[in-house]
Amino acid sequence: MKKAIVQFASNSLHVAVTLEILKDCENSNNQYFYYIWGSSTKYPGRASVYFESLRKLPPKKYLGIIKKANRYTTYSSSLQFNRNWVKSTTSKFMHKIEKVTNIEELKSLNHLDINPGPALINEIATITKNIDFSVISNKKLLEVLIESYLEVYDATIKILTNNQIDAIILYNGRFFHERAVLDAAKFKNIHVEIYETIRNRYLIQSKGFHSRINNQKIMIDHWNEANMSDEQKIEIGSVYYKELRSDANPFKTNSRRDYLAEKPYFVYFSSSDDEYIGLGEEWEKNLGNQINCVKKLQEIFDGQEKFELLIRLHPNLRNKSKEQKSAWGKVLQSKSTKIIDEKSDISSYILLDSAVGTITFGSTMGLESAFAEKPSLTLADCAYDLLGVVDKAKTWEEVENWINYGYQISASEKKIRKANSCIRGFFLATAGTNFKYSVLNETGFGSWQALTFNGIKLYSDNFLTYYQKIISRIKFLRIKWMINNGK
Repeated sequence: MKKAIVQFASNSLHVAVTLEILKDCENSNNQYFYYIWGSSTKYPGRASVYFESLRKLPPKKYLGIIKKANRYTTYSSSLQFNRNWVKSTTSKFMHKIEKVTNIEELKSLNHLDINPGPALINEIATITKNIDFSVISNKKLLEVLIESYLEVYDATIKILTNNQIDAIILYNGRFFHERAVLDAAKFKNIHVEIYETIRNRYLIQSKGFHSRINNQKIMIDHWNEANMSDEQKIEIGSVYYKELRSDANPFKTNSRRDYLAEKPYFVYFSSSDDEYIGLGEEWEKNLGNQINCVKKLQEIFDGQEKFELLIRLHPNLRNKSKEQKSAWGKVLQSKSTKIIDEKSDISSYILLDSAVGTITFGSTMGLESAFAEKPSLTLADCAYDLLGVVDKAKTWEEVENWINYGYQISASEKKIRKANSCIRGFFLATAGTNFKYSVLNETGFGSWQALTFNGIKLYSDNFLTYYQKIISRIKFLRIKWMINNGK
């Protein structure tokens, strides 16, 4: 079997995963082709920093490391594509964009069965930190992105065809250029193996890590197939929630200040919309966008006398675009609702522990509510809605019914939901494959770095690292200049 590995991300763990795969299969009958394209793309990859050089070639040391992992691997860093086709097709897409008025319409952007829409949406939302960006104002950026996407797409088609590749291996496909590779492979009906790191381990699957349904199925299967008692699994899974409440969590506040509510209250915990945008049809918002849903919730709570609603804005809103801050700033407190903004030092956990229940748009706090034995409702598809931990509303009638009486679940149901919440914690603690040839170091809350592979240092000296970061910065500044000057 012939397999191709396409590498854009230069994060040490990403590189280490591919090296581990190569080493494990060194004596197999598989033939490997390794492509490092992170330094060659028109639009600079956000995760390709440590592959950068002025010659658009990754550091020579990587060739030696790849050969050390698997001496039979064919290596290339050349991104070869048909320039005329890319320019012509980019022009056709830009013509179609003339008719696009909002971000949702980008999803259906299509030409010759090529659909870069989801990749474009996700990338622009990530770099602008804004889901309400203007398509017209970002046309030059869109043009650069489409051209870069098509270069990678065409280059992928060529390597798959010319080398008669049977399967392709790449990082999880959330990043922009990885999506182009994934789309090209799907077009050619080539089997895709997508890897992701889980703390100090890695996992490979074929359906991608942004399949909401498949992800939860994998977690449930992992739980059911584990050769342990439920008590043991719950104990292991519980550690995740204890860590979230510990000082290791960068969003945790040590303030013990209580919120003095006038009535029993529910808490709405907001989440970052740009984290899920462009991920596909499995992530639907049946009740509308998050801010409009919050405003509708305010109407519902203002129409009754029994409860208050506290709207807790996520602390990470401080890092979002001015447009997003402005949009949330227009959500004002009302008769029965109060706003606790992103700058407040009131602990979300203090609010949770004293709440009647919680409502979210998919925030992790909905999952943590189940562990805390609090009833929880989600208003949209989310990463835990199939684990048996929350209620899910698809109509506003269901929302009102839940607020009025549906939240009143039994003590035994709360225990079941708490146990089910440990499915995710257990998965994060035990799933995946351990690194065998790489030495890892924990760098922060859930973050790990690969230091060496087979005794070879993965990161270069400080001077080279500084040089690579400067080049990456210059690339982004050049793109920004092109956009600002209409080039």
